[in-house]
Amino acid sequence: MSDKLDLSTVEMLDRPNLRKTSIEVKIYSPLKEAIQKGKECVQTS
Repeated sequence: MSDKLDLSTVEMLDRPNLRKTSIEVKIYSPLKEAIQKGKECVQTS
């Protein structure tokens, strides 16, 4: 086995024809039940 990477396919890549993609970061908020459980734990301790 060879430890070197085969970069021949990367070198043939046509960069100008690549399409730009946008990355959308999604932040999920916890469910109401989880928030309520957290509040109950804080109040009991």
